[in-house]
Amino acid sequence: MKKNHLPLVLTLLFLGFNVVSPAQQIITGTVTSDSVKVLAGVTVEILGTTIATLTDQEGRYTISAGDQATLVFRLQGYIPQEIPLNGRTQINVVLQRNRDSAAALQPGLLSLLKAPFHYCSLSHPGIPMKIKTSLPAMVKFD
Repeated sequence: MKKNHLPLVLTLLFLGFNVVSPAQQIITGTVTSDSVKVLAGVTVEILGTTIATLTDQEGRYTISAGDQATLVFRLQGYIPQEIPLNGRTQINVVLQRNRDSAAALQPGLLSLLKAPFHYCSLSHPGIPMKIKTSLPAMVKFD
């Protein structure tokens, strides 16, 4: 007589996954900058996983995570933040601007901005003089 153990195995697997997996919850929130502007395109990821989402045009996000997970908020030009959920379901974040944001530029562009010999010459047929300025003087970083 052959016994069918499939129902028992499936029951044990189901119970095992329920015991091991943390409680999932929907986390929502808004990401703004230190100048109180909403930030679109911020990556919101669960630390230690490949699960992530992006903020929308109003800086809002929604992600499903365990109640003890840690969210990481990243946007180029801003200092990343890691925030533990500790059971919370709404996390609003204010990202601080990285004051060294010029270092985040592509290395080639950064070296171009530092080079003193790159000039832009502006002239007009009706204006007898030419205005010359260096590229770094023309580019302003907030």
